[in-house]
Order: sequence, then structure tokens, then C-alpha cells
Amino acid sequence: MVSEENLEKIVEVMRVFGYSDEVVNVLDEDADRVVDRYIELEPDAAFLYGANLENKYLIRKVANALVELDPKKAVQAGKNGEDRQAVRKAGWHLLETDCKSAYKAAWFSQDDELLAATRQKILELERGEAYRIASETEDPLLLEGVARLYLEKEGLTPSQIAMEIGDRNLARDACRKMLDSEGNCYIPNAFHVAVYVRDQDLMRETAWELVERDSRRVQLYRVGKWIKDKKLMRMVGWERVENWPFDSYFAGVRSEDEKLVEKAREGIVEKDPKKDYVLGKRCRDESLIQASRDYLIQVDSRAALRLGKVYQDKTMVEDSRTKLLTRDPHNAYWVGKADKDVDLVKEAERILQDKLPLMALSVARRSKNEVFRSGIIEKAVTDADAGEVKSLIYGLYPMES
Repeated sequence: MVSEENLEKIVEVMRVFGYSDEVVNVLDEDADRVVDRYIELEPDAAFLYGANLENKYLIRKVANALVELDPKKAVQAGKNGEDRQAVRKAGWHLLETDCKSAYKAAWFSQDDELLAATRQKILELERGEAYRIASETEDPLLLEGVARLYLEKEGLTPSQIAMEIGDRNLARDACRKMLDSEGNCYIPNAFHVAVYVRDQDLMRETAWELVERDSRRVQLYRVGKWIKDKKLMRMVGWERVENWPFDSYFAGVRSEDEKLVEKAREGIVEKDPKKDYVLGKRCRDESLIQASRDYLIQVDSRAALRLGKVYQDKTMVEDSRTKLLTRDPHNAYWVGKADKDVDLVKEAERILQDKLPLMALSVARRSKNEVFRSGIIEKAVTDADAGEVKSLIYGLYPMES
């Protein structure tokens, strides 16, 4: 049995030189007295030594000693030492001052009574802080409790929480709350919630609210896909046809309104003919295909040629080639080269050889087609004066002249 005087001396040495397992191990039955005294005098140092040395005996001692002095640190020490009892005690001490740490203690110690108490304390906090803690913990019961708090005053945030935790009944309640509000800002969110809960009646109701309060915010493809309300589609489609013809086109197709389709078709072709050609192909709309094809050939023959090849549209390919060759055969030659379009290259060479021999010079310099190169010289000899012939020959065969 170590006397009190010697015990103090041993503790003092440990305070100076640090905690030592070797010293504690030789003390046998006096070890607890020395360690308890050391922790009492140097709680922070004991905590660090226990963690660094992975000494669970010391960590547990620290945890139990700090339950009242520093319960937050006691929770950490108790977790490291796997001492659920110490963590539970510290959790109860933290309940009034730090409910977030108390919640973690309750979760680790698996104390249902403490867990319920900490949930209640968190719900008594400011709503934003309660939601932040609930999101971090990912506790479904806590998230639902916070959502119910929000539901008393507004619908937007609880709908997000409800969808996050997968509570369709809560989401439905939130949607109803938003529909009952006088402001317009919640209605688009209500529609998203209605889609989430897959409630056809609620979707239809929120969609009509969208139309009546702010039709510009309706996303027609969603309305058409999920509620299949042709009357709604027609009405909003006609309202938006001037500014949003692309949406109105889909509304007309899905609501089987030919006049709306025709009106929307007029507005979309000039905005993006490539996109509209693809749309026409997808919807098998021959009128839209023809209109977008003709317009694209006029404004961008090369894009039309490429698109025609992708969709195997022979008419589009032929008309695009003709337009390119008519407008600028020289450019058509290089387009054909870049796109590896043999037919376009050959036709461009023929036109250049027959009608534009001088312009064909820059082409012939790089051409591997000897017939084409020779043909340019023959044409020049026939049609041009001696100076031009000499210029052509020097240009085509600079090393030979």
C-alpha cells in the first residue's frame, strides 16, 4: 500500500515527465489511486496520453472522471475507450447545454431515453438550426419532426425535407399547404411535390393553379407527360406560342391540336432549323421536315448535307450538294475534301475545269488527280492568252518549268 506522501510524489513525477504505463503497472492495487489523482490534476494531459498511447484503461478512466468536469471531452474519451456507460452519463450532462453533442452521445450509447430527449431539445431550437442538425444526423424521425415545424408556417422547406426522407404523406401535406397559400412563389414547387408523390389529382390541381396564377412557369412537357390533360395543354400552348413555339409544338402534338402544331411550326423553323429537322423526324412530321430542310439548305448547306447523310435523306443530300456547287464550287470542293464526299469533289472539279480554270489553280496545286490537273492546262491553252497559260503551268509544275 503506497502512502499518501509517496503517491503524491509519484503523481508529481508523472506530471513532469508524462504518463508512464511502466510506473502504473508496478503499482498493482495502488494503480487506480495514482491514475485517478493524475487525472484529477492533469485531465487534459491524461486525455491526450490516453488517445496517443491507445490506452483504453486510461481513456476510460479519463472519460468517467470528466463526465461532470468536461462532459463533451468525456464523450470523446468514452467513444475512444468504447465505454458506453461513460458516454451515456456525459450525454445527460450535455442535454441542456449542447444537444447536438448529447444526440451523438445518445446514438453511441444506444440509450433510447436519452435519444428521445435530445430529439426533443433539438426541435426546440430555432428552425434553421434544427434543420441543419437534422440534416447532419440523417435521422428520419428528427427530419420529420423539423419538417412538421416548418409545415406550420410554410410549405417550401418541408416539401424538400419530406422528399429527402421519403415521406410521401408529409410531402402531400406540404403540397396542400402550398396550394392554400396566397402567394404564387410556392405553386411551381407544389407541382414538383405532386409529381414526387405521384398523385394524379394533386398534379392536375397544381398544374391548373400554375396556369391560372402564372402560366409562364408551366413546363409543358412535364404537364403533358404526367397528367395528360389535353385541355390544359391546348390552353397553355396557345398562350405561349409566340414566345415559346417549341414548347407549344409539343403541346399541340400531345393534345392533338393540328392548328396549334401548324402555328408553332411557323415559329420554330427559323430559330434552329437543325433542331427542328430532328424534331420533325422524331415526330414524323413531314411538313416540319420539309420546312426545316428547305430553310437549312438555304442558310447552311454544309450542315444540311451532313444532317442529310446522318438521316439518309437523299433529297436533302442532293439539294445541299447542288446549293453548294451553285453558290461556290471552289468552296464546295474543299467541303467535299473535308467531309470525304467523293461525289461532291468530282462535281466541283468538273465545274471548276469547265468554267473557272484560273480559280481551279489553287485546287489543282494540291490535287492528286492528274486528269484534273491536265484538264486545267488544256482548258487554259484553249481559252486563255499566253501569259495566263504560262502562269498556270508555273503554278501547277513549278519544278518542271
